[in-house]
Amino acid sequence: MDHECAKRGCRLTLTTGSEPCRLFGDQGKFIQVVMNLITNAIDAYAGMPSGEHPIRVTLRDTENAVEVEVADNGCGIPDEHLPRIFDYLFTTKPADEGTGMGLTIVRDIVTGHFNGQIEVESPPGAGACFRVTFPKRIIGLEHEMAIM
Repeated sequence: MDHECAKRGCRLTLTTGSEPCRLFGDQGKFIQVVMNLITNAIDAYAGMPSGEHPIRVTLRDTENAVEVEVADNGCGIPDEHLPRIFDYLFTTKPADEGTGMGLTIVRDIVTGHFNGQIEVESPPGAGACFRVTFPKRIIGLEHEMAIM
């Protein structure tokens, strides 16, 4: 991922609180969600002029949830694609570059494993912001993780 970031001129920033966020669930699945969203943010800068392209990752700890935001200033998501971005096999990439699985997997992990929510905002031509809400406690999940 560092190589792709450097290749596209992306600059990743992480903003967290002073204390670790704690929630229950599979740490690997949490990491997969965040990495898929960052990968999509990197891809949003494809074909754009070289320069410094920010990707902002923000973690917020609320009373009942951990919120993760991944935002970019890339090409954005066209209005006609927004309703389909989480659909199985939906992609705007050429056949040899994308499978249309990344955001479907993200949605399935967030809603299925964590019982959370995912939202996206993408004003035309102004990048995209994915906001994921992970409830802190989920009945039946015993693995607690700390996220800094």
